[in-house]
Amino acid sequence: MVWLFLAFIVMFIFLAIGMWIAAAFGIAGFISLWPMMGERFFFLVGEKSWALSQDFLIIAVPLFVLMGDLLFNTGMMDELYNGLIRLIPRWLKGGLIQVNVISCTIFAACSGLSVASAATIGRLAYPALTSRGYDNKLTLGSIACGGSLGILIPPSVVFIVYAMLVGESVAKLFVAGLIPGLLLACFFSLAIMFRIWINPELEPKEMEKRVSLRDKLVAFGRVSPFFGLIVLVLGSIYLGIATPTEAASFGCGGALLIGLSYRRLTWGIVERSLRSAVVTGAFIYFIVIAASLMKVALAYYHIEALMEDFLILFGRSRAFLFVAIVALYVVLGCVMDPLGMTLVTLPFVSPLLLAAGFDMLWFGVVFVILVEMAQITPPIGFILFVLQGVCDVPISEVSKSVLPFLPIYLFMIVLLYLFPRIALWLPSSL
Repeated sequence: MVWLFLAFIVMFIFLAIGMWIAAAFGIAGFISLWPMMGERFFFLVGEKSWALSQDFLIIAVPLFVLMGDLLFNTGMMDELYNGLIRLIPRWLKGGLIQVNVISCTIFAACSGLSVASAATIGRLAYPALTSRGYDNKLTLGSIACGGSLGILIPPSVVFIVYAMLVGESVAKLFVAGLIPGLLLACFFSLAIMFRIWINPELEPKEMEKRVSLRDKLVAFGRVSPFFGLIVLVLGSIYLGIATPTEAASFGCGGALLIGLSYRRLTWGIVERSLRSAVVTGAFIYFIVIAASLMKVALAYYHIEALMEDFLILFGRSRAFLFVAIVALYVVLGCVMDPLGMTLVTLPFVSPLLLAAGFDMLWFGVVFVILVEMAQITPPIGFILFVLQGVCDVPISEVSKSVLPFLPIYLFMIVLLYLFPRIALWLPSSL
């Protein structure tokens, strides 16, 4: 047990100084397992690497990244955003601010990438809305929260990593995340409407120009390819036509066709998108290998049994356990990146949840919402730094802009705890 304790101390130190997550986990796995396994440790690394390379699911990660990068690099988000501006109803409180949430939601259903969505919408929306007189902080907050939806609304790379670590079905996780993701988007929209209702000065008094029917039809033509891509990817999964990996390949083909139809696809864009997909896929591949080594170490030291004893000590209170885990992730989200938080905590949290009788499919949705919250939680929320760069505003202003939206994530988690069918109904009915 001493070696495992030492391994975790070393791992946290390496993560704190900015070492790659895969390297920090790999070294921790070596420290904890070498005293017990000796040279057999290297055979274990080879075995885990080979087993993961044979997993068809791992291919879905770079494919979904490629799909999102193709849409991002071809500038198709410009078409989506400009189309939605003309389609938004004039009576809707918040006007163009609502477009930020809607466009991020649609892009999330096409890519599974939070950062790309926040970066693109931030670059387009912030100068356009602030020049019209919309409140700066409300605009930034809507972009940050809308961008975070990229990992909850399927397809989602985080769901894939969670499935690999916990052993859940990716297809079921994708289905389970749909309704909570759309509900969260609706709550963001209602929060914007409420804030403008109590403080009308957040929205400019001048009404947007009336859009003709012809312009609306043209705008709908700009947006429709995205809906077609969503139906192609998610519809093929929900109808059982394709696995998530096969659906990801369909999505890549659809993104290529959209880029070609708008004459925005070049060899340079394809090369840049492929490089990004390969780098991201390899990055996650090595991380999952390192995490699997740590799972072996935890099994060697009988950590799961200790976790169950810990649960018995507190009387197997499901409510207490759930509140404690949520509080843990809220605190860690302030100081750790989402991926590192996922890999460090899941090996300990999942045995506790299983012993307490929680559904790991349901918790997968709760967990991703907590990771979403971590992406925009000051001081090191990654989306905050992305918006600071693309919008050229101080990080303090971006951080303040998201604070009114953070309780919505916690409210959604409470809803899921009280009504788990919100996440489980759709997977059970398909």
